[in-house]
Amino acid sequence: MLTAIDRIEGPYSTPEYKQEFYVEGALLKCRACHISLNYKKKSVLDDHLNSMRHEIARNVINNSTQL
Repeated sequence: MLTAIDRIEGPYSTPEYKQEFYVEGALLKCRACHISLNYKKKSVLDDHLNSMRHEIARNVINNSTQL
């Protein structure tokens, strides 16, 4: 059975997943958006990473760290 940890550290991981997501308990969460995602479907993660919400949240973080 696939776990949240498998999705960011196991054979189903990608470098982008390791950078953008983290595991809290049994949940996979987005670092920028602070939301839980369904880690069992790769398409959900990929769609989230390409979403406008995620892009805006990531830009806010990047701009605030550059100050």
